[in-house]
Amino acid sequence: MLELTSAQKVVLALAVVMLGGSGAYLFSARNVVPVRAAEKLYQQPAAGQDSVELVVQVTGEVNRPGIYRVAPGMRVYELVQMAGGFTGWADQEAVNLAQLVEDGQKVAVPRLPEPEPVTESPEKPVPPKQQLSSVPPPIATVPPSDIIKPSPPPPNQPYIVDLNTAPQADLERVPGIGPVLAARIIAYRQYYGPFKTVYQLRLIKGVGQQTFDKIKPHVTVAPASPPTR
Repeated sequence: MLELTSAQKVVLALAVVMLGGSGAYLFSARNVVPVRAAEKLYQQPAAGQDSVELVVQVTGEVNRPGIYRVAPGMRVYELVQMAGGFTGWADQEAVNLAQLVEDGQKVAVPRLPEPEPVTESPEKPVPPKQQLSSVPPPIATVPPSDIIKPSPPPPNQPYIVDLNTAPQADLERVPGIGPVLAARIIAYRQYYGPFKTVYQLRLIKGVGQQTFDKIKPHVTVAPASPPTR
């Protein structure tokens, strides 16, 4: 066995001391790093809190309003989902769904505004019926010059008979025809047939031009009706 001198023992002791210090430093460094990383990744509970969680309230137009305990970092839209989602009357545009939830926060979902009633245009008032006045209406005065004068009555129409149908008495009323000439006119139409024109009177004895001129305005010949089958 080698025996160490006093000088070698001193050197060996110093080496052991130095190696021991280095090991202690490395061991302490390994224990410190995880602690600092944990402080960055997790939120430390505030004073009075038992655990790391947030307490928030949801009210308004959600299906299950109430108080909820949620984890940090939750958004409002996730909180609404936990509360059963929006109701049919929820005004979703009035809520910031991307907002981070904070401890003690109250998320109120408002209701959609009620639709305004349609106002009908006011009807025009019906004027009251006018009462009939017992006073007669005034008579309009018309100037004498504006009054339409009645037309004079037409002159007396000449007495006209039909040579083919007039009896003896009617023929005698015609100016220029006496009883004798009336009898001749009846005998002529019975023998020769109905008159076709008044000018056939000139063929009867006793009817000259002057007599014919008196008789002509008062006699006529009706058109013969077609024979019936």
